Amino acid sequence: MLNRLPLRFSTCLAAAVVLLAGCSATPVVMNPPLGASNHVDVERINRLPNRKSANSPNRTTIVLAFSGGGTRAAALSYGVLKGLRDVPLPGQAGRRLLDEVDAISAVSGGSFTAAYYALKGDQIFQDYEKKFLKADIEKELKDNIFSLGHLFSRQSRSQKAMAVYDKHLFGGARFADLTRPNSPVLIINASDLGQGARFSYTQEYFDLLCSDLSAVPISQAVTASSAVPLVFSPVLLKNYQGCETQTAKSINRLVAKENLPAPMAHNLAILQRYGGHERAHYLHLIDGGVTDNLGLRALYDLIAAHGGPSVFWRRLERPAPRRFVIVSVDGMRSSDLQIDASPEAPSILHTVQAVTDMQMDRYSADTLNMVSESAKSWVQLWSQPGAPVELYFLHLHFRQLQDPRLRDALYLIPTALTLPANQVDELINTGEQLLRSNPEFKRLLTDLGASPAELQAASLPAMGGAAR
Repeated sequence: MLNRLPLRFSTCLAAAVVLLAGCSATPVVMNPPLGASNHVDVERINRLPNRKSANSPNRTTIVLAFSGGGTRAAALSYGVLKGLRDVPLPGQAGRRLLDEVDAISAVSGGSFTAAYYALKGDQIFQDYEKKFLKADIEKELKDNIFSLGHLFSRQSRSQKAMAVYDKHLFGGARFADLTRPNSPVLIINASDLGQGARFSYTQEYFDLLCSDLSAVPISQAVTASSAVPLVFSPVLLKNYQGCETQTAKSINRLVAKENLPAPMAHNLAILQRYGGHERAHYLHLIDGGVTDNLGLRALYDLIAAHGGPSVFWRRLERPAPRRFVIVSVDGMRSSDLQIDASPEAPSILHTVQAVTDMQMDRYSADTLNMVSESAKSWVQLWSQPGAPVELYFLHLHFRQLQDPRLRDALYLIPTALTLPANQVDELINTGEQLLRSNPEFKRLLTDLGASPAELQAASLPAMGGAAR
């Protein structure tokens, strides 16, 4: 959600801070300890190497990354899911490209779509628009959080947000409920305020806290990932420490190695602190967009934490893919501040927003470059003589639209949790069209054996004419 503070939230933020300062909410730890009684469940919940999907013989692995950006990002990513649903897998009756998705990594606004699809599967196409995308979620949050009654509430703002999200989407479901057949691994990403680093809701991360992810509500992960600073309170996790997990042992072995790539060494050092740093007793989680607004770094860090691409794929206990597909759905907007159009000094709010945008744009560009270059090296390592692994890297964003009027209109859609229905429809359609018009997507279909008729059917006319 945080590539820009929600406009309608920011206008009342100053008053809200005063109101919330007197709040009587007591900090509540939101994660249970790791216990012997649920060890079996912990081993099977949301661990990528333990996912044994009914992968089709074409050996295609698809990883989706959904960015932050409020409902703008949620609707755009939903459109991409629809696009994958509506394209049959060439040569395999009844199977769709959507069925090949192995994992979804998501941040902030994109986490709502990712979590609901991971939990409900195709039901998302029946009720998600009504339940979330076109519901007035923002008003309900304001009524619950920015009210005089909140002064006397023992619940934090994030607890109240969790209740709203459970009411509309998740119904109290926990990570243990992510058990439907062929469900993708769900990776929801937040930011650890104390460590200044990304924190992922996967059991590997919870191992380091000696905690059980299976008992954690899905709404908590989504709340943490979208917890805009000041507007929402941080989600509080406890580091129970004292346990010995295979994850911690593996990281310690990796840290001891020499000549690790700098990004891998940095990430491993942060993860190691959770198991040994005496000050890391509690984690205060905020908006995942602060540390990675694209959701792509989780993929890089996951592979690094398992010892690199070769070790990672061996742990999957299945042959390397023939095709490795990364789809980055980028719902970031451009600045509409028009600071350079006026001689007047920009307001404090506009200045903060502009600085935030500059930093996030630069960091996102670095992330795209790092992950795309790393992915090229991964497929080289996975390739065998006579059995190369093909990489398809799709970065879908508004800049690819050729129609400047449409592009500008989409860029100006605010980062909010409630948008007009016509804007939601525009974003959904754009997500579908950006996917289907993407050259890498067309190359994938061709390599999968799509006929000319199937290619034409899959490539609907791009709204506004999507460009390369």
